[in-house]
Amino acid sequence: MDKKVLNSVRVSYFYWKDESYFEELTEWLSKRHDCIDQVALFSSWFHPPLPLETAAEHAAILKKRIRTIKGMGISCGINILSTVGHHPEHLELTLKGNYPYMTNAYGEKCLGSRCMTDPSFLEEYVGPLYRLFCQAEPDFLWIDDDVRYGHIPIGMACFCDRCVETFNSRFQKSFTRDTLREELEKPSSVELRKQWLTHQSGKIVALFRFIRKTVSEENDTITLGFMTGDRFFEGYDFPAFADALSDGGRYGIMWRPGGGAYTDLSFLDQLGKSRDIGRQCANLPAYVTSIQSEMESCPYQMLKKSPRSNILEAMMDITTGCTGSAWNILPQRQTGEPLSTVDGHFEAISKATPFFALLSDRFGGQTPTGIHEGWHIHSQAAVPGSFVEGYGSSFTGHAGELYSLGLPECYRFDKAAAFAIRGRGPLAFSDGEIRHMLSAGVFMDAEALQCLTDMGYGDYLGFKVGDAAHFDSEEIYEQHPINEGFVGAKRVCSHIFSSGISTTLIPSAGAEILCTVRQQLEGSEKKCSLGLFRNSLGGIVCASSYFPYSELSDTMKSVQMKRIFKELGQGRLPAYVDSYHRVRLVATEHEGSLHLALLNINMDRLENVTVRFSSRWRGPVLTDEDCRSCRLKVTQADADWDLTVLPALEPYHMYIIDLEEK
Repeated sequence: MDKKVLNSVRVSYFYWKDESYFEELTEWLSKRHDCIDQVALFSSWFHPPLPLETAAEHAAILKKRIRTIKGMGISCGINILSTVGHHPEHLELTLKGNYPYMTNAYGEKCLGSRCMTDPSFLEEYVGPLYRLFCQAEPDFLWIDDDVRYGHIPIGMACFCDRCVETFNSRFQKSFTRDTLREELEKPSSVELRKQWLTHQSGKIVALFRFIRKTVSEENDTITLGFMTGDRFFEGYDFPAFADALSDGGRYGIMWRPGGGAYTDLSFLDQLGKSRDIGRQCANLPAYVTSIQSEMESCPYQMLKKSPRSNILEAMMDITTGCTGSAWNILPQRQTGEPLSTVDGHFEAISKATPFFALLSDRFGGQTPTGIHEGWHIHSQAAVPGSFVEGYGSSFTGHAGELYSLGLPECYRFDKAAAFAIRGRGPLAFSDGEIRHMLSAGVFMDAEALQCLTDMGYGDYLGFKVGDAAHFDSEEIYEQHPINEGFVGAKRVCSHIFSSGISTTLIPSAGAEILCTVRQQLEGSEKKCSLGLFRNSLGGIVCASSYFPYSELSDTMKSVQMKRIFKELGQGRLPAYVDSYHRVRLVATEHEGSLHLALLNINMDRLENVTVRFSSRWRGPVLTDEDCRSCRLKVTQADADWDLTVLPALEPYHMYIIDLEEK
């Protein structure tokens, strides 16, 4: 798999099972050589595990189909839809046998998925299944995202008897399923939840080692790939997963980060998914060089997403670390809808492919630098209460409005120029990780401030949480250089439209007050709501208690937030959008270059967008989606930062700025 895959297509069972449909598919593929590098044929059309006799029938046909597509000069392999199974569907057609089902913490079972730790299931089913599909002579085998723990209808699993027993054995516990559930749900049981998440990851690692061994013994030229999601309940230990799939880096592997964004009626879906994918890419080992974003438009109805939104989503995903895209957008052939329905989408993909290549060269496989929102692979351990029912961490996604202001996004801890944390999120981190954040620059809400205080880090924070602020409060910008130009101005956010609770802050000696909060009445007492503290670790803490992560998009607050993060970055922030525009910015640094991706997330053409970048860099060149480039003029410079004014940015279009190190 040495060739870079910019566009892969995932093809459903119905296109290859029937000879006439397959002829239609190959004719369609023959017209797409300019943009399709790879084809993945789904192993099945339903989501529980296939019986082995059915898998053998499918493998025999797939062998012929794969040979035909490879003969067209296109790499071809199999997407194994079900290894352990997704959910109950057509159960009369699926695997039978006395293999344990996925079981949740209440003892409920998913009849469409089996526990991945059962030795009999591995030896009698998973091994033979993968050997059968190896015999179809594919270039690759994709493992689908049924290898997880969020299965319909039971949710978070697996708490079967064997899984509880192996957890007890590994961590010297003596839980029953019921006592384990009760203990995991206690807010104080953070360390136990971390142990459970480690246990969850370990089960996936063991499965992948088994699959790797099976495939290597059968045909070690076949590349393995895995599809993931931004799911914290399985422990998120992607380095360990990759190590198991690659046999310690001995074999090349592929990765397919995914997430749900099945309509473009709200662009927040695409933005959120690209950030989910950024987290999934962040900790992959360097030897994972083929990272294909899952571009899925389930239930494959073309009016759900336009061609433009599809290619824009692919662009965003590449900027957060992917090297290409896996398109699962073909219409449902079994309904009679023709392949031509998707022609407009693939014409757009074809036109965009040269720009995809530029993006992949600058950003693919790289890790953006900027503001890290304080996620951790064990963030789920910080979730209080219904740990066994939640479908993810509640400590991600809070920095979205910051990023929409043009501050750069970051997903990898060691690449962060500054941090933006919230709530109980700090509980997921080790002492060393917390001290690293506090010795750098960190923005936090009142709940995170209280959490860190309770954890014993109060001496480094500069503030304590005070009383609840009045329901009808306003924030006042106080005298401070960061507030230059709007000292005395007010920010009024209505609690009627937010469930957030504001508090006051109690500053320590040496703290710098940026804002105060008071009731909207003349003569009301003002108390601190936002401030900076330079601590003994050499770091800067900014605590905020009044709408810290929302309602940031007025002119004064947006300017203040950019100045705050410039301060917190202490020279590490690579660039940001200086003007008052809604623009997404992603930055990567490698091999003596800085690359910026800017996306105009407006329905309007933007004029006079200004970008401020570190004076370490020079010679900015702007490239648009048609791959046309122009050199930008640096119009203002000081000791640390340079400024450039961009040409007009078209609505929902992306641009690249390349800079060189001085």
